[in-house]
Amino acid sequence: MVQPVAVTDLYKLVSLAQPVATPDAVFFLQTQMREQEDDYATSIQRFDLHTHATTTWGTLSGKDNALAISDDQRVLTFTSEDTNHQRQVFAQSLTGGSPVQITFDEFGVSAYDWDAKHQIVYYQSAPKKDGKRPVKADPKRPQTISYTKTIYKDNDLGYFAEDERYVIKKQIIGHKTATEIFENPEKFSMGPLSHDGRLLTYSTAGKPEDDNDFSELTYALNTETGAKTVLTGSLLAASLSPVGFNGSDTDLLLWGTTNEIPNISASHLYNYHFADQQLTDLTPDKDVVVGDMIMNADFQQNLSGRVAAFVSDQQYVYTQLSHGTLRLMMATLGDSLSDHQDLVSGPRHVTDFTISADHGEVFFTQSAWTTVAKLSAITLKDGKERDLTDPNHHYETTHQLVEPLRFTFTSDDDVQVPGWYLPPIDAQAKTNYPVILYIHGGPGANYGETFFHELQFHASEGYGVIAINPRGSTSYGQEFQLGVIGHYGEGDYADLMNGLDHVLELDPKIDQDRLYVTGGSYGGFMTNWIEGHTNRFKAAVTARSIADWISMYGTSDIGYYFLPWELTGERTMKATDLTPLWNASPLKYVANVSTPTLILHSEQDFRCPIGQGEEWYTSLKLNGVETKMVRFPGENHDLSRIGKPRFRIERMQRIHDWFATHQ
Repeated sequence: MVQPVAVTDLYKLVSLAQPVATPDAVFFLQTQMREQEDDYATSIQRFDLHTHATTTWGTLSGKDNALAISDDQRVLTFTSEDTNHQRQVFAQSLTGGSPVQITFDEFGVSAYDWDAKHQIVYYQSAPKKDGKRPVKADPKRPQTISYTKTIYKDNDLGYFAEDERYVIKKQIIGHKTATEIFENPEKFSMGPLSHDGRLLTYSTAGKPEDDNDFSELTYALNTETGAKTVLTGSLLAASLSPVGFNGSDTDLLLWGTTNEIPNISASHLYNYHFADQQLTDLTPDKDVVVGDMIMNADFQQNLSGRVAAFVSDQQYVYTQLSHGTLRLMMATLGDSLSDHQDLVSGPRHVTDFTISADHGEVFFTQSAWTTVAKLSAITLKDGKERDLTDPNHHYETTHQLVEPLRFTFTSDDDVQVPGWYLPPIDAQAKTNYPVILYIHGGPGANYGETFFHELQFHASEGYGVIAINPRGSTSYGQEFQLGVIGHYGEGDYADLMNGLDHVLELDPKIDQDRLYVTGGSYGGFMTNWIEGHTNRFKAAVTARSIADWISMYGTSDIGYYFLPWELTGERTMKATDLTPLWNASPLKYVANVSTPTLILHSEQDFRCPIGQGEEWYTSLKLNGVETKMVRFPGENHDLSRIGKPRFRIERMQRIHDWFATHQ
């Protein structure tokens, strides 16, 4: 019997990521939530290309990550936790046997590269400046935190320690200790190692002394001499990260943005040719976006973030975001952009990929509205595609997953706006039903062709669900994304209201007296804004929202630079220039609000601090609006995507219950 989607189905679903390949198998990372442990368990799976059998590899600890295959095709490498809960590098022979711990760093490993030819692991670590061992925090004796830099916290990383050194170490396989070969005064991101083991790439802040400069430079570190060479000096204002060398180490792919328009300029793919030291934009079009910005889904876990890879010395593949899809493209160095070919396209989300050992295939994980996650392959020679394994197949065929109606409508200023509408399950048997307008975060993000459990749950509970990409969203070109800059609450508000009206015309069964609205982050801001500008919604749920841009400016981990970029279109603004902040603040219009409102906020949210929810709550209460606030302890801005499973489920259930009690 086909079942509706339940809120607790998160425990039944499996996420796939990080495929890596040998001639005989594809290894990938599988993640599943555990109810009793209230956590996420990861395991390494091996899909045999001959027998099609799947077996489990790795440490079996539920903590394995960062998969790679050594160049000599002998070893699977990955990171996992040691007995002190520090992340270390492990290796497992492809002929079988148990994993072996390779690194033993007391401060742990944040990134690594394996040099199979010389039997060396290079890894990144952050030891304390005083050399003391890391001490586990004692909740009974909390320590003070001090900071002196303008950027001192991050939603994902917490408060930055200012007593760390940033180093790369060299670990010879079989040795117990590592040698420090590089130290950088600022944080950096370690990139790929050349196949000959001679060049190790990394990227770091271009002007760390300038609080308003967000450039990053990529360097090549000579592992033999220690010499550093900057590779992106021709684009000093850009933020570029190294992606991968070709087989001959003559070229390096890089990915990033020129920062010409902060937060707007598309991320492109670049190539650095070592012989002539030339850096070339491989996707030179302001409307071409390389990389994944389909953020507004709630299920994919532990994706590698891989955006491109060489297939041969000249040919490469990369991911391209376009109109709510993430596809794979194939091209050759020297091609014009018009010569780039679709490799994997259509209404879906290519979540991760790798190149086969013989360079003849691409293995990739994918998702779609009614496909949770599966592993597939495509042959480069003839474009033939096949599915390899789908651990979610039984779930997908036994539950009522809704395939949405795709639509485009004309909004104010003749702007064409796209969206999706999920009617409730068994809609044909119903005479009328409520609808929820879901507003995504960002605004520089987008809904797309990917599985979204939360939206499917509400459709199973009898609600129509509307997901719109208003102006400001990604994947529709630079001008579309620019439409919201300096105009929050204007064209984007019109797009959402016009999109709602469009769906009401598409589906006359929607009960216009039972319209609901919800959203998180920028979507929470827009929910608050909508409440102050219309009373057509019967109830609202606002999550990790913004109520007051003035207080947001100095308390958010991105406040002082994100606000001028987004609310004024300028690179900087003075903290005393409050007019544009107040004019765009929902709090300015709180006297107009009458919509019953549920406020959801995480206590450790550094992106939209909980004070934003508290300001909105207090103001609504004092204005006589029916209001309730729910706080999630220990959670941050990403609660709906990677928070504790029980809190994720409670969050969705509270949204459902609030709307259900306001019918």
